[in-house]
Amino acid sequence: MDIAKLISPSATETLSLTELISRLQQQEAIDAILLAGSTGQETFKPYSDYDLLIVLNEMSKPPSLIITTINGYLTELYFLTASDADQIIQNPQTIEANTLHGAFVSMITKGKIVHDVSGRLAKLHQIAPQTQCDSILDHQVYAAWYSVTYNHAQNLRYFHSGDSLYWEALQCRLLYCISNCLTAYFTLRKMPWRGEKEAIRTLRKHDPDFLTQFQATIMAGGIEQQFPKYEQLVAQTLPAGMPQWPASYTVVQPQAELTPEDINQRVKLWEEWVKSPGDP
Repeated sequence: MDIAKLISPSATETLSLTELISRLQQQEAIDAILLAGSTGQETFKPYSDYDLLIVLNEMSKPPSLIITTINGYLTELYFLTASDADQIIQNPQTIEANTLHGAFVSMITKGKIVHDVSGRLAKLHQIAPQTQCDSILDHQVYAAWYSVTYNHAQNLRYFHSGDSLYWEALQCRLLYCISNCLTAYFTLRKMPWRGEKEAIRTLRKHDPDFLTQFQATIMAGGIEQQFPKYEQLVAQTLPAGMPQWPASYTVVQPQAELTPEDINQRVKLWEEWVKSPGDP
């Protein structure tokens, strides 16, 4: 694959946001446009980026995300098809917080509508309270707990191995495991993830101790200094009363459709398979 042939100079590098919107409003393929985040708001800063959500009328292979530059600003263009928007409107209860559609509904709730031919964005704004775009479900909490505590259990094995190759691998693992603690912190407390800046604002206000520990962990130099801080970070990531991965336990990998009863049934099934023939 020749990557150089897959990228193109931005056609909107010198185009103002106002002119861009004017041009997009004339396109039959575009049903609606929303300015998300700080775009078009008083909170926009010289170092901000543009975020636009564009609702498309049907096409065979619609884009989902395009990155470009508008008037010198890095820009993220998110795309939602009209049929997907209609599906959200018809079944709002199926939209979960930490999903792409959940993020879209959150954008629409807080964003600025500048074009809405069919009225879909207005409808989506109205039905937002009926969705779970700000609610974390139990299976997402279980998945976050599984990820943080499983990785911690594996990392302990690497750290205590005394093997230089394992330690080099552990350095790689900690890059994403420490970051995972930050996102999991919110999921485990049933708070939606809405980006790093919002996470820092929330932690500064509500849990500065966790933020301090997170920053100390990422800044620590060398595995011997960093790993103990990471262990403390894992402990602070879990809410009070939530256990870490227990030693010598059987734990079922999370799947969205699994209920607590399903998980317990799978554990019992495994135990039936491996029990001694003489056991009751």
